Amino acid sequence: MEFRLCTQGTMRTFQLEKDGPLGRLYAVFGAMDGTAGSGPVAQLSQMAPLTTARPHFHDVDQFHIFFGTPGAVYQRRPIAPVLVHYIDGYTPYGPVVAGEDWLDIITVRANHDYVTGYMPEDRPKLARKAGRSIKAEVDLGAGGEVLRTVIKPQADGLAAYVLTLNPQRPVLAPRSAGTAGQFYCVITGQAQVGGRRADKGSLGWLSPEAAVPESRGVDLCQLLVLQFPKVSQETAGLRLAANSGVHAF
Repeated sequence: MEFRLCTQGTMRTFQLEKDGPLGRLYAVFGAMDGTAGSGPVAQLSQMAPLTTARPHFHDVDQFHIFFGTPGAVYQRRPIAPVLVHYIDGYTPYGPVVAGEDWLDIITVRANHDYVTGYMPEDRPKLARKAGRSIKAEVDLGAGGEVLRTVIKPQADGLAAYVLTLNPQRPVLAPRSAGTAGQFYCVITGQAQVGGRRADKGSLGWLSPEAAVPESRGVDLCQLLVLQFPKVSQETAGLRLAANSGVHAF
């Protein structure tokens, strides 16, 4: 299992507003433009202070990890120091507003996206009704439990957990079999996963077929595990249509 530090990915700048300040986007897994074929995608977006990301949607399921700063707002509510948000494909989300400091947002997907639409002008691109949108704050001060549930497991495999790790006791995360895979993110401290060291702010991908590696802390640390739901037949059909240029409803 390979871990990659977010800020060591390929970087480009982006502009959310005309004549506004530039933000930074790092491609950690997958290509910068999302055209690397099948496989996981992970990006770190760094929004410039006092900028706004408009409501939009993608055709794939995804997780966001927000690292809140003073004044930052998501969907009109203050952003916690660590906030996890899962969104089904074709489900609009936003706006996101950065405060007076830079705002870091990690976005992870089990597969790259073919469709990105902005609301309201791209409403005709919504190929189905909006699905799940689940937000959960991560309590960094909670201790005692080795495994804590962040998003309750659902029938299709969707779930999110936090592992609290120390050097003495190895821990296994829940299995990814029967899901679309898992992203691991080190949110505090340093971890050792499958014998490989992973620093704070790094991401690792575990495919559904892979064995779950042992995890332990180099020091006391917390590891976020984001588990993707199985891809439904409806979603697979919509993605095939989008990839072939056919507009499907």
